[in-house]
Amino acid sequence: MRSIVASAALAFAALASTVSAGSFSESDAKSMVYLAGAAYCDASALRSWSCGQACNGPLSVVPGTITVVQNSSMDLQAYVGQLSDGRAIVSFRGTQPSKLADWIDDLKSAFATTGKARLPCDGESLTVGYSPRPRRRRWPSTASARARW
Repeated sequence: MRSIVASAALAFAALASTVSAGSFSESDAKSMVYLAGAAYCDASALRSWSCGQACNGPLSVVPGTITVVQNSSMDLQAYVGQLSDGRAIVSFRGTQPSKLADWIDDLKSAFATTGKARLPCDGESLTVGYSPRPRRRRWPSTASARARW
């Protein structure tokens, strides 16, 4: 559940440019859950946007715009695509419920508070999580994607 919430947060952030500061749309939030869930689908089903309930949410994608990014050595999967309203979506898969190693990583996660000078965010400090496993510390150069629209 935590990973789906994290993926939904990333998906929501990608679409938040159309939402004014301080407003919240329950409809948009529900749409983000579908888009976040799609990151867990099989890559071939994801490319064709035919992965069941996750791909049948209220927001539709432009056919042929989905690019799936995978890196097996880092256990990474994400997708980039264009929604039918012209907005872009970027969603990362988080913890896979069936993988014990992912759950152990989640339990080992440590939290660090960034200083205001390191990462300004309206004058507040941010709390961020990280995984202690070296294979997840940096974005691999092979895991880049270019949207096709």
